[in-house]
Parts: sequence; C-alpha cells; structure tokens
Amino acid sequence: GKHVLCEKPFTANAEEARAVQSVAAKRKLLCREAFHYKEHPANKAVAELLQSGGIGQLKQLAVQVLIPAWAFTKDDIRFQARLAGGTMMDAGCYCAHTLRFFPGCSKPVVTSAAAGKLVDGGAVDGCMQAALSYPAGRSGASGVLGAAAVGSLEADLRHKGLWPRTRFTATGTKGRLEINNFILPSMGHSISVTKTLTQPDSPNNKADSLGDGLREQRQSIEVYGSGESNYYYQVAGDSPKESSSNSRSNRSRKGAVVVAE
Repeated sequence: GKHVLCEKPFTANAEEARAVQSVAAKRKLLCREAFHYKEHPANKAVAELLQSGGIGQLKQLAVQVLIPAWAFTKDDIRFQARLAGGTMMDAGCYCAHTLRFFPGCSKPVVTSAAAGKLVDGGAVDGCMQAALSYPAGRSGASGVLGAAAVGSLEADLRHKGLWPRTRFTATGTKGRLEINNFILPSMGHSISVTKTLTQPDSPNNKADSLGDGLREQRQSIEVYGSGESNYYYQVAGDSPKESSSNSRSNRSRKGAVVVAE
C-alpha cells in the first residue's frame, strides 16, 4: 500500500472515516486529510503564541471562511448531497479545525448550529453558523483556555462579498490576536497582536488609551518561512522517511499519494 494525503471531504461521515483509519493503522500507513494550512510557519507561530499564553487565558475564539457566490456554480460538487457536499464539508471544516488547532484543544463541544442558503432540495447547507464551548477537563495540553471560553464559526459558500475572507481572532485576558488569510498565508497574510498592559505610575491618568491605568501595545507580524506554499510544508512534514533538511532534494521519493477532489 501507499501513504495517502486526501483532499476534503475525507469521507461522508465519521463511521466511514473510522473504517478508513482502521485499515491504515493495520497496514501501518499514513492516511490523512489535507488540512494544509496548519503546516505553514505563520499558523504555527499563531498556535505557539496562543498556547504559550501570549495573550493570557483565552476567553473567546472566532473564525470566518466566507467564499463569494461567484466562485462556484450551482451544480458544483460542493452543492450535491450524493457527493457529501455542503459548506461544513468544505469551508466549514477549516473553521472547525482552527477552533481546535490554534488553542490546542481537541474536544470542544457544539452548543448551537444553524444552516442556511439550503440547496439540493434542502439537503445541502450553503452557509453555517455555530457556537462552541470548551468544558473544563477538555482544554488540551496547552491549558490556556479559560473556564468559560467559547468559540464561534461562520462559513459561507454563497457569500455576497466580492473577495474571499478567511479570518481567525482570539481574545484573551491580556490581549487580542487576529490573523487574516490563514488558509493560504503564502499568498499574503497579516497577524496583529494587541496586548493590554499596565501603565506605570498613572492609575488615574485619563489619557491612558484604555483608562484605569491600562494601555494597549500593538504589533504586526508576518511569517513566511522559506517562502514555500502550505502544500510543500505538509508533504515534507508528512513524509515518513523525511530528512531533517527541508530541501527538495532530501524529500522522500515515495512521498504520499495526493487524492484531489
């Protein structure tokens, strides 16, 4: 057999996914869905900053992946129920993944969800909004999620805007972080970090930016690494016989089988 790097949707449901993973495990092969965004240095930097407490304990996480309606025709596979179509199986899966990946939490709980812009006889969601919570004991290894931390996602494949929008924001006890274009950061992205700091010797100084002796410190960051795309980092990282070097000449010749949509 061969290692498989598969385009989303990986399967149509959880039962099918478990069956595929079971076969891969028995044969000691890698079978992975292509969430390529998390392999890029920019998104790794965001995850490291949040999980190290860079903006304190996390209180609120929000993500948007909005794709303009002109991007896909009405008969596109994304809008066909028999082909596991739907916003959550496409743009929405990135949203759900970021709310786990960035804070380092594998098991948030969905508290509400609402589908809209239904197509294919109402069987396929054209957009989705959902809210999540992070219960105590499920905060993951990073331990930076506050006791009442919540998350929200908005995904839309029929958005009225002219250009795509992919944005993740995190609010913590010590500041706020936002990254724009997290899905394809190699094409251009922006990371902004706003930290809330104590203003020395001026507890009642009304000129402070936030009042009550507090001020904000803003920082803009861009992380491109070696300038490669997400896909390069993913395949190089997934290669079972990868050398410690990132050069193309040292990548495993066997690699992974990429299954496109």
